[in-house]
Amino acid sequence: MKVPAKRNPWRCKATMAGAAIVAMVGSAFVSSTAGAQGSSTYTSKAGLAYAKAQVKKYSGAVTSPAVPAIASPANLKGKTIWYIPITNAVDSLAGMGTTMESALSHLGANVHVCDGGGLPTTVANCMATAAQQNAAAVLTSYIDYEMVPTAFQALAAKNIPVVVGNEAAPPGVKPSKDLQFMDGSAQTNLFSQLMAYLTIADSKGKANVIVIKLTDSASTTKAGNIEIALLKKLCPGCTVNSISMQTAAIAQMPSALSAALVANPSTDYVTVPTDAYLPPAMGGIEASGFASKVQVISADGGLAGLQSVDAGKVAYDPGNPVEYVGWQYANAVVRLLSGLTVSPAPAGPTLVFNAANVKTLDLTPPNYLNMSWYDVSDAAFQKPYLAAWKAN
Repeated sequence: MKVPAKRNPWRCKATMAGAAIVAMVGSAFVSSTAGAQGSSTYTSKAGLAYAKAQVKKYSGAVTSPAVPAIASPANLKGKTIWYIPITNAVDSLAGMGTTMESALSHLGANVHVCDGGGLPTTVANCMATAAQQNAAAVLTSYIDYEMVPTAFQALAAKNIPVVVGNEAAPPGVKPSKDLQFMDGSAQTNLFSQLMAYLTIADSKGKANVIVIKLTDSASTTKAGNIEIALLKKLCPGCTVNSISMQTAAIAQMPSALSAALVANPSTDYVTVPTDAYLPPAMGGIEASGFASKVQVISADGGLAGLQSVDAGKVAYDPGNPVEYVGWQYANAVVRLLSGLTVSPAPAGPTLVFNAANVKTLDLTPPNYLNMSWYDVSDAAFQKPYLAAWKAN
C-alpha cells in the first residue's frame, strides 16, 4: 500500500469534515453478531479480493472533484461570515474554520468563529449573537438541524442565509434561499467503508472485530451501520461486535471498550470512527491488556492520528485534507450568497495512510492545514475555486 514516491502535482485529496460530532446525552452499549454467516453474499475469497481492490484504489494517487463555475459571484468584500462548529476543540473542525477563513479572504470577506462547545445552549447562543450582529451568512459544522431548530429558524426569520454544514435536511424541512444543507455523508460513509475493507484485507478475511459506532446523528449512525453491513457481506469468516457511543458520553468509551474486549477475548481488530476518539479508545484497549493483541484502524487523517500510525499504535488511518473541507465550506457560502443552491458535498480526495507512507510525511501542525501530505501544492488545489469565484 505504499504511496508512489512521485505523483502528478494535481491529483488532490480531502477531510472527514471532522469528527461528526453532535453533542447529545447518550450512553454506550454493546451488540454482537456471530460472524457474517447467513448474511454474506460473497465467498471468503471473493470478499477478500474485493476488499483488497478497494484498499488499493485509495492507496495511490488521488483526485479531487471539479468545482462548478458561478456565473455571477456575490460581492463578499467587507462582509463577515460566522463559522459555528459543534465544537472547536476537535482539530479537524478548528482546521475547517481556519482554512475557510483563508479561502474567503481571497474575496475580501472575514470569518468570525463562535465555538458551539458541544452544547445545544451554546450553539443557540452563537446563532443568536450572529443574528444580533447582522452576520452576512452563517455556516454551521456538524450541527444537526434538529438539535436547535428554533435557533436556525430565528436566523432565517432575519433573512440571514445559513449553510448547515455536513448535515442533511431532516424530514419535513425544505431548503430555501436562506437555508441550505451541505450533506457530507458521502465522505463519512467512504471512511466507514474503508475501515471495513482494511479490516478484511489486513486480516485476510478472518478478523474478530469490535466496531465503535458513533450514534450522534442519523448520518453517523448510518455510517457505522454501513461498516458493519460490509463486514457481514464481504467477510463470512469475520466475527463482528459493536459498541455504540455518543460524543456527550465519550468518557464512557474506555470502560465500555475494555468490557467488550474482556467479553470477547479473541478480538484482534478494533475500528474507531474518527481518530479524534483514539485517546479514549486506546485507554480502553490498554486497560484491558489488549494493546499487543489488536490492530487499531481509524479514519480522518488528523495529525495525532497519523502520529499514532507512525508510532505503530494504529495500523491505518484513511484521511483527506482539512483544507479541502474548509474550501468546500467557503464555496458553499459563495454559492448561497450568489443565489444558488448548495449541493451535497462529494466524497473528497481520500488516501489510506499506513506505516509505510507516513514515514515520508512531515507531521507538523502547519502541514495539517495544507495539502502537502497529499503531494499537491496549495496553489494547484486552490486554482479551480478561485476561477469559479472569479477571484483571479
